[in-house]
Amino acid sequence: FMDALGKLYLNEYWANQTSYLAEADGVSATARAPNQFNQFLIKTTYDMDNPRIQQIAQAIEDFTNTNDEGYRNIADDNFYVASTTVLYSKIEQSLEMIQRVVSFLQIYVTFGLVIGAVGMAVISVRNVSERKREIGMMRAIGFPRSQVMLSVLLELVVLGIIGLAIGVANGVVISVGFANMQGSTLVIPWNDLGVYLGFITLIALAAGAIPGWFASRIPPAEALRYVG
Repeated sequence: FMDALGKLYLNEYWANQTSYLAEADGVSATARAPNQFNQFLIKTTYDMDNPRIQQIAQAIEDFTNTNDEGYRNIADDNFYVASTTVLYSKIEQSLEMIQRVVSFLQIYVTFGLVIGAVGMAVISVRNVSERKREIGMMRAIGFPRSQVMLSVLLELVVLGIIGLAIGVANGVVISVGFANMQGSTLVIPWNDLGVYLGFITLIALAAGAIPGWFASRIPPAEALRYVG
């Protein structure tokens, strides 16, 4: 039989051979491909949305399955013929399903970024609290407030970039495995990765802005007396 993508199933494996092209006169069409061909294409003079195309496809299918023993000798199953409108509909349905999966994954990634931003903010607040004495020493030896705040922000940015690198590495390994299983070529979306890198950098800056601002405002004398 011939599936929606035009491949004939032969002896439990997909056989990809040279296609056979036959032109129709707009009324009826039949195609007799030699045994070395396992797929064929019928080209009519109708537009793609003309209902007559489906009638021609059905006529070819009926003729092949009832009259042509040469076709039936190629495979035990019957042939299936589909018009371009049917193929387009099948492909469109597949693309819609893929789009739903991609949309779900995008929502999942967005949710993960929000959780990550909250986690980075908590880490920043905790670091400032635990390093209060160190911050006081920095202020006492002459570090300006801007440098104290910048040190807190840079720490979170580096942490976010390391997390992104680990996530990308894991994603590439898993994607390569899936691509090999499907016999496909992996295409890495570098533009999307750049967007995620910029977004994570902004999240890190936003998560560390408030703790960094408070850290830069800690009086040196108070921070040096801190023993927590």
